[in-house]
Amino acid sequence: MSMTGRTKIAIVGAGAIGSGVGAVLHQAGQDVTLIGRPDHVAAIKRRGLLMQEGEREVALAVRAAERLDFRPDLLLFATKVQDVEEACKQSLPHAQDVPAVM
Repeated sequence: MSMTGRTKIAIVGAGAIGSGVGAVLHQAGQDVTLIGRPDHVAAIKRRGLLMQEGEREVALAVRAAERLDFRPDLLLFATKVQDVEEACKQSLPHAQDVPAVM
């Protein structure tokens, strides 16, 4: 758990599904970091994670990175099937014995 008492959650795969799940978890008060492709990470860092809530667009201040560089409490994989193996290999150094969901 983070120093704030929130669960540190890393979501590998910051596409539509990963970003949507990350947004919900972030809004619920969890400590979320999205791991994604360089262009998407850059956009999140520049403008926030843009989500549509009814008729309005909301920018959420969610952390984003190109690689997992910390030990999370929980690791969620939301990658395309063809990217799962590589995502697991890249995440392993920081995810030993961390619960993971695919």
